[in-house]
Amino acid sequence: MIDPSTIDVIKTIIVATPNQQELPLLPNHSKLPILFYDGRCSLCAKEITWLMPRLNGKIVLKNLHDDDFEKFHGVSKVSMMQQLHLWDGQQFIIGFDASLYYWELAGFHRTTRLLRLAPLYAISCFSYRLWARWREKKGLCLLNE
Repeated sequence: MIDPSTIDVIKTIIVATPNQQELPLLPNHSKLPILFYDGRCSLCAKEITWLMPRLNGKIVLKNLHDDDFEKFHGVSKVSMMQQLHLWDGQQFIIGFDASLYYWELAGFHRTTRLLRLAPLYAISCFSYRLWARWREKKGLCLLNE
């Protein structure tokens, strides 16, 4: 479940600008969701590497540090570095909700159901926002390998 403030942000993002850079996707990937991740963050990169076999054919993974990436549907790389973004084909899913989306795709149904329960969901969203702010202040994920 997405909180109301996130819905307002999503609406703003979708109509933000008419100058949209489309990602070069293969035709068979055009309908897949796109997860934008920070490939320079050791935690992010490890999670993506670990989940890749489970997500193969279900999602397009886009490293924000690829040379050809600047923005997507009006959302800049800088904005996407602040919190996780996932494009579901119609709108952005942001932050912890994006994590739940791709964990569900990876087959972690019990985990995502549990994390969507009201008390755990609220705590998880709060924790994610704290982590995202810390990460933004540091500039990168500076976690040990």
